[in-house]
Amino acid sequence: MSKALPTVVDPHSLVGSEMERAERLIFEACASQVAAVSLAAAHVMRAGGKRLRPLVLLLCAKACGCDEADRTARLGAAVELVHTATLVHDDVVDEADRRRGQYAVNTFFGNEASVLMGDYLVCCGLRMISDEPDPRLMRSICDVIVSMCEAEVLQITFRGDLDNTFENYLKVIRNKTARLFSFTAMAGGMLAGASQPVLESLADFGMNLGLAFQIVDDILDLTGDEQALGKPIAADLREGKFTYPILHAIGESCGEQRLYLASLLGDPSVLDEDGLDSVIEIVRGSGGFQAAYECASQYAHKASAVLLALPESPAREALFTVVSQVIERRF
Repeated sequence: MSKALPTVVDPHSLVGSEMERAERLIFEACASQVAAVSLAAAHVMRAGGKRLRPLVLLLCAKACGCDEADRTARLGAAVELVHTATLVHDDVVDEADRRRGQYAVNTFFGNEASVLMGDYLVCCGLRMISDEPDPRLMRSICDVIVSMCEAEVLQITFRGDLDNTFENYLKVIRNKTARLFSFTAMAGGMLAGASQPVLESLADFGMNLGLAFQIVDDILDLTGDEQALGKPIAADLREGKFTYPILHAIGESCGEQRLYLASLLGDPSVLDEDGLDSVIEIVRGSGGFQAAYECASQYAHKASAVLLALPESPAREALFTVVSQVIERRF
């Protein structure tokens, strides 16, 4: 595997207090006078998660010279609310029963209430962003949400399709995952009043970071530990979502092996433990995991290269650390 990117500065050592403030704001923002709404929101947000997007926003803002802790924490909280809303909706679409190591909100409250809860969370996030004086922030996050919805529909249309392409896969993860990272990084620069070239560099950084993150996530969906993932192994595969390692294996297999792989992938119900082991063995034999990791590493190195456009600072070094941790998957 590719050499790990260097780790220099602990990100949380620079923005720990802002992260704590963002965490408090998350819970304050989604409190409701309707008890069931507050209960469901608390259930979702207490699961925690990586809080990677607020961390990136806070570090990008600091790297560009922004020292307004209240604004950065507030915008970081807003981005996390939007992100969590998409997870709630995903769980309804995928009929998932677990998320972040606990029961998904739809398990307790049903799909109808969960859809509304996702809507509620995204509106809470947008309301916080609307308080910002820069109108580009609201327009940009709305564009991102539109792209995320389009990507989800595109992904659904290619479920179980053995002829799906890497181009379609990359389009989905670019719009479903990476564009929110791109907005997050750029938003940090906007809060600092950064120039347009710097904002473009930050957007590029976030895009490449998000692509690396999602590809590593797709590797771990097949190879990770269920307890560490907080959801069942091969959840995407059982839903008919063919990610980078699977697409690579499909492309590399032929003859009887291809027919056998097609028979397994064509019927998720046969992906019991033995069937799943067979798929993973074929993927590993095809070099699918290695190819996916190398692709993720390329995006990670692109993200790091873009950071050189920023002035040298502890915050910039911490962003290098974030890239390293994403590819090593300590998030």
